[in-house]
This record gives sequence, structure tokens and C-alpha cells, in this order.
Amino acid sequence: MAFSTAVKLGDLNDFIAPSQACVVSLQKSSEDRPAPPVSQEHQNGLHLNQRSSRRAAAAANGSADSSKTGFKQTTVDADTQAVKVSLADCLACSGCVTSAETVLLQHQSLQEFVAKCEDPDAVVVVSISPQSRASLAALHGISPAEVHSRLANFFKHRLSVALVVDISLGHALALTEAAVEFVHRYRETRQHQSQAAGAIGADNTSQAAASSSLPLLASACPGWVCYAEKTHGSFILPHIATTRSPQGVMGALVKRLLAPQNGWDPRSIYHVTVMPCYDKKLEASREDFALPGLSVPEVDSSLTTGEVQQLLEKFGYGKLADAASGRADNLLQLLQQSYIKQQQQGQQQQRQLGSTRLPEPCMHSQFGSSGGYAQHIFLAAAQQLFGVQLAAHGQRQLQQPLPFKILRNADFQELQLLNQDGQPLLRFATAYGFRNIQTLVRKIKSGQCEYDYVEVMACPSGCLNGGGQLKPAAGQSAAAWIEQVELLFLQQQALSNSIGSGSAHEEGQQQQKPQYTMEPGVVQLHSEHP
Repeated sequence: MAFSTAVKLGDLNDFIAPSQACVVSLQKSSEDRPAPPVSQEHQNGLHLNQRSSRRAAAAANGSADSSKTGFKQTTVDADTQAVKVSLADCLACSGCVTSAETVLLQHQSLQEFVAKCEDPDAVVVVSISPQSRASLAALHGISPAEVHSRLANFFKHRLSVALVVDISLGHALALTEAAVEFVHRYRETRQHQSQAAGAIGADNTSQAAASSSLPLLASACPGWVCYAEKTHGSFILPHIATTRSPQGVMGALVKRLLAPQNGWDPRSIYHVTVMPCYDKKLEASREDFALPGLSVPEVDSSLTTGEVQQLLEKFGYGKLADAASGRADNLLQLLQQSYIKQQQQGQQQQRQLGSTRLPEPCMHSQFGSSGGYAQHIFLAAAQQLFGVQLAAHGQRQLQQPLPFKILRNADFQELQLLNQDGQPLLRFATAYGFRNIQTLVRKIKSGQCEYDYVEVMACPSGCLNGGGQLKPAAGQSAAAWIEQVELLFLQQQALSNSIGSGSAHEEGQQQQKPQYTMEPGVVQLHSEHP
């Protein structure tokens, strides 16, 4: 009897385990590590699409002055005296590829956070993500807005945190820049393909398409980016977007804009983010996101939702619904006030701003558990590239999600923009979890990927199901828990149109827009009089 030569893989885990021993010498002191390369960035500019310096020249500039190294990101366990491997070291090898669930890295602990809160010389700033708010809201039976106000009160009055802000401003800027990057990449790619097709000949257009830098792949997930860097290298990296994640944007806003405008030494600021994912700790420790000329990270520590819940329980706030509310800080207002003071534009203007009290910080939630990158960029691209305005005028997003179509599974979905003849103009997809990521990577490597943009996230079900989120209660299914968290996530108010609206969106084509219909997986254009 003949047997098939096909190899079948079973019991695939969605996280890839370490494949080799750690390359870091545990006898080597972390102080001996060379300083990261100096970022070449204009001091008055804020780059939201900075390419990784790890993929540039790897020459070290010598040891940095210990007075400029910022806060230590690892500590020796006082009880066990065990050696802790820093995440910066971990990113230097190819042994592990993804989340901290599989490698048990000890980093950015709650003990260090509490110690910095007690340090009178430290200015502690906490940025909270909408996914973490939704997870805590589901656990405590309150709304995300109540979670935010109660966390603000807890951090400020119990731990003496200076500022508690929502990550929405960073998220809005990241989405806007991601849309600008895609539109630029799309136009550039189509132009190059047209030129190459004309030079090669009409019979060899496939060769021109093979050199395409599309699809553009989302760069917001550090687990996915780390996997791509270590496993696929030059095959995939040119496709990954250069736009910073919302956490990266927040780090730049706090330490590159807010700090100098208020006369704060960036080295005295301890910036902490509350995120749904352990891999955000990896991102925070990367040398890419350090202040130019200093090895001071823009985000000093990233705490998971679960760690924040542990902190609440430790200080007697296990039932957040019973805690007092407080007022969080509005980062946009703080930046506006600091800028006006810095520019010294006159007392009248300052009095005007002071008399206008901005409302509570809007809490941000795009459709999609991972921030709505695919939806937001699809809307912007349809309008800017083809004059199709899917959202009502003056709005930056639809009042309902776009009709993505489920393909292989619920974590792999696609959406097309078709012209009047039914031919695709845009093809977008979302790919969550490593099973779907590996399928996507195989398509790209074989030159058979049909998509223009893919929102890629390492965790199944996206960021709402991140490894750092709270887990379902006993007897509750994971699916029911995620559904509950997602409903709370979508309750959070959309960010005000006055924040983060890109000029390209406002300056879109004003000619008469084509009509369209929406069906699962398709936005179909048709003539005004079919």
C-alpha cells in the first residue's frame, strides 16, 4: 500500500517555543553592554515612522555615561538572588520569537514601578490603553469610563503618580500616520510597476509585479515584528510599515515634547504604559525607542492588565467598583498649555486658554479589537486614492464596522473595494495568530499575496485576547469572555474629530463621489444611475 509523501502537522501551538539556548552570558554584567547607536533625528521634530536602528549599521558608540542611562529596567530578585536576563539582551538572539508566556522573562516589575512612585525625584506618568480598560471593566462590572477615572484616582492618590493619561492621542496619531504611509506606498508601488511594465513589455508584467513592496503589513504588534525580524529577515521586513505603535508615539509625546516644554529632565520621567500584551515590554526595551544621544527609553516600563489588577489587590482595591473616582489628565491640553507658555504668546491668549476647560479626555476605540488599523486605512485609501467617501462628511470613521468577510477562520478576514466592473481596486485583510501569519508569509514569499494591506497581530482574536489580559472566570468560556470584553471595548467613545485628523483626510477630493453598496467582504462601486 502506498503512503502519501505529504507531511502533516498536528497539535500546532499558536506560540512558537524557543529553538536554542540563550546566547546571553549570565555572568556578564548589564553595565558592560555597549550603548545603543545614536538616533539621527532632528531635535525639533517628532518622527512617527522611524525605521529600526537594529536593521541599520550595528556599530556601537562605546559605553554611555552611567548618569545618562535612565532607569534600570531589570533588578536582581532580593529573595532568590537569581540572575535576570534583560529584554534588550533577549532581542539580540534568535532563540525565542514571541511572547513572554513561553520564555518567562522577568522584567519591568511591579516592585520597580512602586519604588519609582515613592522616589521624590521621579515624575511618574501612566498611559492606559483601551484594551486594558475593557478587560478591567468586564472583571469589575463597571464601564470603561469608570475604570479610567478610578484608576486615575488610585494612581494619583495612592501611588503619587504625577499624570494619568489615555493613550488615545498616540493612537490617533499612529492611525493617521499609518494611513499616510499606506497611500504613499501604494502610489509609489503602482508608479514603479507601470514604469517597469512599460520597460519590460506587456507580456512580462508579472515580473514587474514581483518587485512590489505591497502588501504593507502593520507594525503595531511587537510580537509579530520580532518574529519577522528573527525568522524571515529581508523577505518580509521591507513589507512592514515604519509607523510607530501607539505606545511608541506616546513615549515620544511624553519625553520628547511634554518634558522639554515643562522644563523636565527626560531622565527624571518614569513613563509607564498599561497594555494588554507582554510583548509591549519587548517593544519598550528596544534601543530604537530611546532619546537621541541618550540611552533613556521613551517608555521605561510596560505593565500588563493582569499586573495592574495584582497591584490593585495588593493595595486593597480588589473591587474597583467600590473605589473613588478621580480626574485623569488630558495630554492634548497639557501640550497646548505648555506650548503657549513656551512661546510666550501674550497673557491674553494664555488667559483665553485657561478659561476654556477641555472636557474629560475622550476614550478612544476604533472598530476592531486591535485598534482598527485595517478599517481606518481602508477608509482613508478609498477616499484619497479613488475618491470614495465611505464615512459621512466630517467623520473619520463609520458608525458601524466595515463588512469584512471571514475566510479560513474568524481571525483571517478580508475586504475589497471593487470598481463598477467588479474589478478589485483595494484588497485588505486582517491576520491574527501565528497560524494565519505563517499562511500570509508563505504567500508573500511565493509572490502570490493578493492583498494591499494586512493588519497583522500575533494573538488570536487580536489585542483584546493579549497574553497580559485578564482571564475568564471559572465556568466561563474564553469565547464568551472575549465577546463581553469586546462589547465593553466598543462602548468607549470615539476620539473627537479635532484630534488627530490628518490633513490628507480633510483635503480629500471634493468632486461628486461614486455611489456604493456594502456586502460581506466587498464594497462595490456603481454608477449614479445604474
